[in-house]
Amino acid sequence: MTHVVIQLLSVAVLMGLRCLTVRAWLDNLLLLVAALDLITIPFSFVVLRQRLREIEKGEMDEARKY
Repeated sequence: MTHVVIQLLSVAVLMGLRCLTVRAWLDNLLLLVAALDLITIPFSFVVLRQRLREIEKGEMDEARKY
């Protein structure tokens, strides 16, 4: 979850830096980097869900041994 917070903070910083730029290409580059940063967030949740399922499955397997 902290990964998502860090990603959102970096997007906020990038969007803030866009306000300070005077060059159009730099403005577009910062927007692209911010968008790419946001794209990773849903994948982080998918990986987290898979990992939690693996942990639950491992705990069930351990409980069956006893």
